[in-house]
Parts: sequence; structure tokens; C-alpha cells
Amino acid sequence: MSPGPLHSEPDIERLDRFDGIFVRHDMVDYTERRILDLMYQTQATTARNDEKRRALGHWANKQDELWLLPIVGPSGSTKSKTIQWTTDRIYESRKDENSLPLLVVTLRSAIRSTRALQASILEAFHDPSAGSVLHMKDYSEAAVNAAIMNIARKRGTSLVVFDEAHNVLSDARSDVMARAMKSLINDGVFSIALAGTDDLLPLLHHQELAQRAKEPIWFKPATTDQIETCSAFFAFVEELCDQMLKEGAIALPFRPTSSKNQCALLFDMCEGSIGRAVRVIRRGLERSVSEGHPSLSWDTVIAAHTSWQTIRGGHKQRFAANSATRETMAMLNKLQKAS
Repeated sequence: MSPGPLHSEPDIERLDRFDGIFVRHDMVDYTERRILDLMYQTQATTARNDEKRRALGHWANKQDELWLLPIVGPSGSTKSKTIQWTTDRIYESRKDENSLPLLVVTLRSAIRSTRALQASILEAFHDPSAGSVLHMKDYSEAAVNAAIMNIARKRGTSLVVFDEAHNVLSDARSDVMARAMKSLINDGVFSIALAGTDDLLPLLHHQELAQRAKEPIWFKPATTDQIETCSAFFAFVEELCDQMLKEGAIALPFRPTSSKNQCALLFDMCEGSIGRAVRVIRRGLERSVSEGHPSLSWDTVIAAHTSWQTIRGGHKQRFAANSATRETMAMLNKLQKAS
């Protein structure tokens, strides 16, 4: 007998339905407010700057500077998902479909110079000059910034988010990137949001850039010594599982928070990170789909996570398949008493 297909189309669709789920947790609304506030401030400042240039011409050589917003958290803390959700909301509410009020630029480790950073911005705008910037013989940083500003004004762009910013901020390049970003802010091109892990923090050690920095948005995992963050973690997981059932990713309810032991193990598996909870549960769902099961079981999640752990080699883990840490169990006892 010949083997059948690995997955039927309806099974694959279950994974797609899961991937389409977005849980609107507290940090989502907070981040959206902070981003919108910065955009409105930037629009007011750039309007003043543009009016000054119109009135004074080339004498208007000093622009009111714009701002830098750090968005910092470990991998898997839902920073990028939150930024994408906010971006989608902003785009849905725009009156002109050609406008780009917020532009997201994903930074790659290959960006090693000011002109490479400028080229990545132009590429995100789908501007044909992006490639030529890297090979200009008569290159001028100020001239390219002016060209970027012209595009930004035409597209109504007040904020650029550099996502995965830690990729370009090794110690050797922090000086170069700090100067390049400071130049964009000084020239009044647009404000910048820097999203990434705490590896991007050396950038803020540069005094001039730090002076333009807003209070950071911190995406922190739940910790056992902060009960309210743990409560939010479990509430997120329960909402995620409810939506899995509602969207048809599973046929029967899945409740990993139904027992204290499962709660503790899940918390340790995810190290308190809601983004990691999404990944852990998705790996379980993918294994369940591959085995032909219409729903998801706790044993399947454990098996998938244990298998994935082997890939990580010598990485130290707090998780053990049959026992949770003492700190996590103590946290759950406090959480149980508080409820």
C-alpha cells in the first residue's frame, strides 16, 4: 500500500488558522498608544519645520529635532507581532491608500554603513534609487537624507520602525549606526522606533542619541516574584486556547492551565514568555496534525517540546518533562491564594 499525503489540505488549514490568531494583551494597547502619540508629535514638529523652510528658504538650516522610541524585549516576546498589528490598524484607518504613515524596516546583519541603512529605508519605500545609493561615487549623507525626507513627506511618513535592530548593533558598529540614526533625527526626516532585544541598548549609550530617546517600551517575560505578570501569562494562554477552538484549529477544547502541575510546567517551558507559549503550543499542534489528531493533548505538547529541546544542544533549560521548579510552584500557590 502506498503511503498517503503527509497532510490533507484541511489539516494544513488548521495550522494556518492558528497562525492567524492574535491575542490582544495589555502591551498591545500600550504600545499602540505610545506609537500613535509619537506619530502625532512628529507630524506637528515636521509641519513646523516645513513651514520654517518655506518661510526662510536656505536660511532655515536648523530643524527641530525628532525622537527615538526604544521597544525592547527578548526574542519571542511578541514585539514584532504587536508592531505589525499596530501598523495594520493604522493602515486600515488611513484615508489615502498611497500614504505610509508608519514604515517598518527589518534590519539585517549585512547593514554595516550609513549608506546601507539609507538604502534599506529606500528599499522599504520601494524606491528605485535604493540600489544606486550603495554605489554612488559622489555620495553625500545629507543629500540622501534629503531625498528620503522628500519621499517621506510625499507618503506622509512620520515614523520608521527599525525592527530586529539588534542585528546591526554589534559593538563595532554602534558608533556608525548611532551617527546615522542621529542624522535622520537631526535633519527632521522622521522619528525612529528601535525594536529588538537588549543587545540594542549600547546604541542608547551614545549621549546625543540618548537625549532624543523617549521612555522605552519594555516587553518583559513574567517572573515568579511578580504575581500579576504570572496571572497575565496564564490569562493569555487561556485566551489563545479559546481562540484556537473558535477558529477551528482544534476540534475539542485544550486547557493546559487545567491543573497546577501543567501550569507550572508550561510556565517553565516558556520561561514566562507569552510569545514562547505561542511557539510551544504551535509545535504541539503541528505534531498533532502530523499524527492525524483533530485536537491537541498536553502529552503531545510535551512530546513536541522535548523533541525541540534536543536541537538546542547545551543550552541550559529550567524545564524538565516531569517536574517544575520550586519557584514556579511557590508562585502558583500564591496565585491560588490570591484568587
